[in-house]
Amino acid sequence: MKQNAEDNFVPDIFQDESLQKAEVIIGNHTISLLSHSAHGQHILSIEAGVIWPGGHFLAEFIYKNTSFFADKKIIELGSGTGLCGILLGIIGSRVLMTDYDELSLSLLNQNIDINSTSGYKFMPQVKQLTWGECPPDICEQYDLIVGSDIVYKKEAVRPLLQSVKQLLSKNSQSEFILANQVSRFSSCHDNFFSVLAELGLDYQMETDQTKKCHLFHIKIRT
Repeated sequence: MKQNAEDNFVPDIFQDESLQKAEVIIGNHTISLLSHSAHGQHILSIEAGVIWPGGHFLAEFIYKNTSFFADKKIIELGSGTGLCGILLGIIGSRVLMTDYDELSLSLLNQNIDINSTSGYKFMPQVKQLTWGECPPDICEQYDLIVGSDIVYKKEAVRPLLQSVKQLLSKNSQSEFILANQVSRFSSCHDNFFSVLAELGLDYQMETDQTKKCHLFHIKIRT
């Protein structure tokens, strides 16, 4: 299918019949990904295991702005299937991909391996991150923070943005680039902007009406 666009028990997700292998075309790059269908029966971490429209939108933005992202140290929040982080590794970013639970991290690592023949300039790294926290081995100075389609649950907005603020505070020149499908973002709209203001985070927002995605540039208020 092509789209243009620990505990002792860690399941082998290759054996899960709900997974599909997709080839996602971004510019002149073809990225192979194991993912879940966005419909039907799902296992743990289904949100992380789907190629969401916001991820494809962000990947296209990264490709169109390769010179801006290349050679930068980047952390991705809620990496999911790994589409954007894998692309960043291919174009030359030093990227740390993060997600919450073991199954999501397993999916990430397998997708990184699947694309090893694509010629990473820098192999993407993977670590576990719980939003609201910023452990020393992760809370370093980054040039950029990225994320896609990770704003969809009200209760997750504050911890997400708390982690973002902690990361941004390490580098006053850094910014958080967030792509989010409009329909997923709508349930968190008021809460998101309220927490941004409370935490002292400024933003610029563009909306692509054709792709139905928001693109945010978020920085610490100066």
